[in-house]
Amino acid sequence: MKALFILQEGPDSGINVYTKSLAKELTKLGVKVNIDKKFEEDYDIIHVHGRPNLKVLQKLLVGKKTAMVTTTHMTTGELDGLIPRELLWVANSYLAGLHKLCKKIFVTVPAIHKQLNKDKSIKQKLVLMGYGVELERFANRKDINKNEFRKKLGISKDKKIVLCVASIQKRKGIFDFVETAKKLPQYEFVWVGKIPQTPYLEKRKKITKIVRENNTPNLHFPGALYGDELVKAFYSADLFWLPSYSETFGLVVVEAAASGKPVLLRNLPVYGAFKKFVKTYSKTLKQKSKTFWKKNLSKKTKN
Repeated sequence: MKALFILQEGPDSGINVYTKSLAKELTKLGVKVNIDKKFEEDYDIIHVHGRPNLKVLQKLLVGKKTAMVTTTHMTTGELDGLIPRELLWVANSYLAGLHKLCKKIFVTVPAIHKQLNKDKSIKQKLVLMGYGVELERFANRKDINKNEFRKKLGISKDKKIVLCVASIQKRKGIFDFVETAKKLPQYEFVWVGKIPQTPYLEKRKKITKIVRENNTPNLHFPGALYGDELVKAFYSADLFWLPSYSETFGLVVVEAAASGKPVLLRNLPVYGAFKKFVKTYSKTLKQKSKTFWKKNLSKKTKN
């Protein structure tokens, strides 16, 4: 069997990580997988992961019986803050066109499945299938020196680290993260990731100023990390906290849990599958007092 994966995402994207992991496992099973190359060849299946031009996809299907499928890595909720809200209809139109081209639509969590299931035109195409994680990359890594990451950031061994791994944007909860770091100076707050390079990013100037000037002593922005450098970051942490307002899955949550770290998340419907290993909290920072943050962050970091 031969498959073409259309990715077209940056190296720090969770979609990139998942797609390449999936290709690796399929290759072990004897499936030949090409990612973003050799488009002119014949394939048994084309799996769309990123957001390519629909006309390009249509050309790939002309005169061929190739089946095309997609994994729903994105809804319009994940675009909030990345493009002007008045243009969200364009994203909806794009997704509708993509879904029309595909024979199957893989959905990562029950909450998104329920949302898409309301559309009768694609109801029969939906397949619920969550992301997998390469356990050998994260679990029981005795070869990882967790103090190496601390040393790079100048954080002593006796300090507790609260870690987040995500692109630096409003939707991911960057402002909540910064404000909490200021309220809890006894902990070190580390955000691994970079600012999205989109011209429409909401609050870009404010976010850029926070990262570049960063006058909060216990707040750190080491940039995007890959491979074992990312694993070192997970292993150095005492708590993984993703304060995101919208997600389609949250692969980093599973990676953090696989690394043996306690996880704290906003109470989003998509996280229903993670109830066994996460602590959720209410919708906005203002709804909870400083006592709440001390109680939950302190409890998690001490254990």
